[in-house]
Amino acid sequence: MNGDPASTASPPETGSSARTGAPSAEAWSEIHEIVDGALEVPAGERAAFVVRACGDDVVLRSEVDRFLAVCDATEDWLEEPAVTVAALVVQEMCRERAAHDGPVDGTRVGPYRLIREVGRGGMGAVFLAERDDAQYRKRVALKLARGGTWPGGDEHLIRRLLEERQILASLEHPNIARLLDGGVTDDGQPWFAMEYVEGTPFDRYCDDRRLTVDERLALFCAVCDAVAFAHRNLVVHRDLKPSNVLVTDDGMVRLLDFGIARLLAPADVAMAQPPATRTVFHALTPEYASPEELRGERVSTASDVYSLGVLLYRLLAGCRPYVLDSRALPHEMARAILEQEPLRPSAAVLRADNEPQEVAAARRTTPARLRRRLHGDIDTIVLTAMQKARERRYATADHLAADVRRHLAALPVSARPDSRAYRTARFVRRHRTGVAATAVFVLTLVGFSAVTAVQSRRIQAQAVQLVSERDRARGISDFIVGLFSSANPFSGGGPETTVREVLADGALRARSSLTDQPALRAELLAVIGGTYHGLGMYTEARSILEAAAALHPLEGEGDGEPLWLSINVRLAQVLQELGEYARAEMLLREVLAERRLRFEPGDNAIARSLSTLGKLLTAQGRDAEALPLLHQALAIDRTATGEHGARVYSQSLTNLGNALIAQGDYAAAERMHRDAYEIRRAAFGETDPETANSLVRLAVALRHQGRLAESESLLTRALAAKRVVLGADHSEISADELELAATLHAKGELPTAEALYRKALDAERGGAGTRLAQALAGLGAVLLDRGALHEAEASLREALELYVGRLPPGHWTTAMTRQLLGSCLAALGRRAEAEALLTESVATLRASRGENDERTRRAVNALVGLRENIP
Repeated sequence: MNGDPASTASPPETGSSARTGAPSAEAWSEIHEIVDGALEVPAGERAAFVVRACGDDVVLRSEVDRFLAVCDATEDWLEEPAVTVAALVVQEMCRERAAHDGPVDGTRVGPYRLIREVGRGGMGAVFLAERDDAQYRKRVALKLARGGTWPGGDEHLIRRLLEERQILASLEHPNIARLLDGGVTDDGQPWFAMEYVEGTPFDRYCDDRRLTVDERLALFCAVCDAVAFAHRNLVVHRDLKPSNVLVTDDGMVRLLDFGIARLLAPADVAMAQPPATRTVFHALTPEYASPEELRGERVSTASDVYSLGVLLYRLLAGCRPYVLDSRALPHEMARAILEQEPLRPSAAVLRADNEPQEVAAARRTTPARLRRRLHGDIDTIVLTAMQKARERRYATADHLAADVRRHLAALPVSARPDSRAYRTARFVRRHRTGVAATAVFVLTLVGFSAVTAVQSRRIQAQAVQLVSERDRARGISDFIVGLFSSANPFSGGGPETTVREVLADGALRARSSLTDQPALRAELLAVIGGTYHGLGMYTEARSILEAAAALHPLEGEGDGEPLWLSINVRLAQVLQELGEYARAEMLLREVLAERRLRFEPGDNAIARSLSTLGKLLTAQGRDAEALPLLHQALAIDRTATGEHGARVYSQSLTNLGNALIAQGDYAAAERMHRDAYEIRRAAFGETDPETANSLVRLAVALRHQGRLAESESLLTRALAAKRVVLGADHSEISADELELAATLHAKGELPTAEALYRKALDAERGGAGTRLAQALAGLGAVLLDRGALHEAEASLREALELYVGRLPPGHWTTAMTRQLLGSCLAALGRRAEAEALLTESVATLRASRGENDERTRRAVNALVGLRENIP
């Protein structure tokens, strides 16, 4: 019963001794009648009774014997619901049938060739497949429905497979395996192709790499984020377990197998089938199933929260939550889940049958230390998620992840222990009058001493705070004095020590000093890292900010919130510049979750997170996801006032304008960037770098509308202003010169455009981010138009390689680079390679941009032109 629903039996015609396979729907009444009769006679007489009842029908006798064998093997089967025993028989039938079901390797399904089967359940089989239509090569995971094995089974399987395909189509998330393709086979069976994830099951990945408890908890939060995303899209997974959560070699979590997932639609709320029938047809993995699922009740997001709790339990404690024999049958496991209370994880790690030494070693600790590490908050978090009553669990997967993150940050968790406090609350509710009278008497006695104690603690806390502030001020003073002393020529600083040299010296001092004040040390490193970021020195900024984040600066405050939040935001922005999108997104989602816990929904801190996350999603080509977030941020920031309000509102306008450019809505993008420019010009002046940046973005929107002279004029103004403030070598200058080069290329001024591209290429050559790829692609396009085909090919290939390595699959920028390279190869006479690249480019742009987007039309025209010229 792992993975897909457990198949239930459906068998052919009755009354024929030549029956094959599972019995038909008409045969069930005959089988049950014989079984009922056999169970009424003494065990020693059953065989003779069955022979008489079945006569010469060998297949009927085989099915009856199978049913009786399961009853004999099931302890206390008379106490079990009939459906449980039936399910066991059906499971055995399907297990046998599975050996003969399904297509063979090498079969073609749509444009794919099956390579080998990689997974199978009652609902279907999953194959490793490869695209095999001469267009391009790509490996996928292809799922097919299995043949019917119960009455109406084919219809049920097809419906479930189509539902799973639709569910996957609605779930675009970095931690969820993506749907790539789908269709129907020649014999009418639906199929779909998913991204093939080469990864390791969640628990094995953690054990193989001996991850610590903290590292496991951090990965678990990524799983919660994926599940929470599904829930926000009204999807309940219903089969969360380690084998459905893979971790790739680079540490990315991927959630798989929505084969038995359910859409929380109104039609699904009222389930017409009685509970017993649903149990037969409902598939689940008992070990991870919630109590309500096992009882056949309505599922909800709380059901997935329970499964996440079991997953976390096994991840940390290394064993099942319930005391069961390893060979326990599914119904025994179900009974334990419904009736037993799970052991606390901290207690379970010391169970002899759990091999405590091995479990602890896999977490790089000892059994005693592991027990202490799990005791307290982690026990509470896990057992809250696993409460048998769904209303007493975490309300959402987001809440569960938030508590885990709060624990990792050494903050109080929201879950309350279900122990003395909970029982006391119940006692008070039962005896309100007596408790109230007693409480008045006790409070009168302790009131005076309590007031005295509170005042004493306040005085002590103020004294501690004063000492802390004094030490902090002294530490900053000593650091600054030492820093400026290093620039003194008489102290070896040289006659013209540069700002960057002083900054480098400051970074070195901050890393090695203030070891007794980690919060202050983190604060100084954060300032230095932010300065490196502002200078466009992203590699140095990442190193410093990662050092600050590693200090876990929980006590420091910045902008009214813990310092670690602002450090993570700045680090994510630097990672985005370096093209490390997955890690940047993880950090920004953590910050957004924490801010939602701390602030009201309309707070500007929430808007900052929404806007920054939207900007990152836009950079990944996920502008459809980005736009709702950016509109939310804009609605909040519109009410901000003063200089800060002008800054945040104009930034939200800018981020939204950039997303609209990516969407191809250039007129709307122009309005956004004009508004941002006017706000910044009024608040900060014409020469402010942010004001100049609004001119750059406005120029890009105008270029896409064909207004090239206006675009060039604005870019020239912006660059002049930025060079005065930032200097000629700043990375922002390089980025803006790339935009000017693109405008000049569009105007046909190829030599000037080429010179700018080569200048930008020299400036970016030390890095490997998307800006380097942009310079290479732009240069390749100019060289292509100049007829320097071999040099253009080399430049475009390098750009394509960088984009493929940095951007998510299906990104429109990668597709446009493929189109340019395809056009270049066509001009070189290499038509087969060119057509493959152009075909893939068209398919990607149609999927991501739509048929009417100018970029799609350009790629289609290139492909049509190539095909029309083929002899």
